[in-house]
Amino acid sequence: MAANPCPAHALVPDAELDAVFARLLTIAAPAATCHPGRPLHDLPNSVPGFCSNQLTTADQLTVPDPRPALRRIHVPTLVLRGICDYKNPAIAREYAEVLPDATLVTIRGTGHLIDAEQPGRHRGLVIRLLQR
Repeated sequence: MAANPCPAHALVPDAELDAVFARLLTIAAPAATCHPGRPLHDLPNSVPGFCSNQLTTADQLTVPDPRPALRRIHVPTLVLRGICDYKNPAIAREYAEVLPDATLVTIRGTGHLIDAEQPGRHRGLVIRLLQR
């Protein structure tokens, strides 16, 4: 993928690699929660495709800094972070600081998979944002 994604597509079709990637995410999902021993029954039905995930990650190294443009966006924005998220908490704080009309909500008892661990709370927060 790092050298040239086209041969990778020719060697392994997207559908085949996406299925492997989805399985990998399912295996890794418990590590993205506060309760790794508790089964997650409501994992998202759609997962990112392997190639799109890899290319998006690679783009992060080359695209211009989005923060100046984000500072000019004045729309209500909800930044959610689970207290056990494996991502650095500073990332969520920075989004909340950069987006002028953002609200940061840190949710106890969840990790990176807020919608799977607390679907009712997640849904309620999103609906409240949309009703503003």
